Amino acid sequence: MRAADAEHATEAVDLPEMRKELRIGRPSAADARWWSRPGAWAALAASTVCTALGIQALHSSRTRPAATITVTEHAYTTARGERAVVTLDGATVVLGPESVLRIAGSYGMHDRTVSLTGHAYFDVTRDTAHPFRVWAHGILTQDIGTRFDLRAYPHDSALRLIVAEGAVAMRRALAAASPAAPVLLTRGMMATTGTDGVVRVRSGVAVDRYLSWSNGRLTFEDTPLADAIAEIGRWYDLDIRLGDPSLASKTLTATFDDPPAAVLIALESALGLRATQTGRVVTLYPP
Repeated sequence: MRAADAEHATEAVDLPEMRKELRIGRPSAADARWWSRPGAWAALAASTVCTALGIQALHSSRTRPAATITVTEHAYTTARGERAVVTLDGATVVLGPESVLRIAGSYGMHDRTVSLTGHAYFDVTRDTAHPFRVWAHGILTQDIGTRFDLRAYPHDSALRLIVAEGAVAMRRALAAASPAAPVLLTRGMMATTGTDGVVRVRSGVAVDRYLSWSNGRLTFEDTPLADAIAEIGRWYDLDIRLGDPSLASKTLTATFDDPPAAVLIALESALGLRATQTGRVVTLYPP
């Protein structure tokens, strides 16, 4: 597993070794379950760890009798081909492949704040005294008791938010002193925002199609082939390449929930292509 960014001073959680129960924020047990591949959804055993948040007491000088408490931020990291289910206080998160979920050290004290790089599905219980907030790509998403999907990979051209149930307030923090006005989204609405900072909203989207990945299925509908193979590669830990530039103009409409070999056969059939594989490298050619 890869550790989270050092610049965030996080304590990275290594999935193959992380087999424990966490206690985050207010007293509430939180457990994490991982599946190493999309088809192998089996829960790992848990063991209690009393110092999960790495709380350190720093003794003060004589002029400051009160001790200072430093609470360490934690990070859950998935690699290519991996997913994780993380249960926090009042929220369940399905973390997609090649993603990082950072839990603020102050989680549960005044609010429940996390940050995301990658893809995640959130199922949150509303708590007005401790609002649930997600930072991603400079966008603050605040839950109002809901289920929503947030995608924010570093190389994506835009952040994408889809509300499956309830409502979400979304805003770009232009500056701490003058944040942008929030945009309210409800069930069936999708918001995207790119580097221009403009939030674009659509209503009546096919929520189930966008959220199918959280149930182990990849669904594409008229998706440019270059985007589709990037997602399939991330999902199955493959390096998929186009052997002919002309293939980039093709689009893919399909649903996959099979092992990698079966997916490649289905991909050949759906697009009339020929696939060759050497190790993790798959190259697509015209027939």
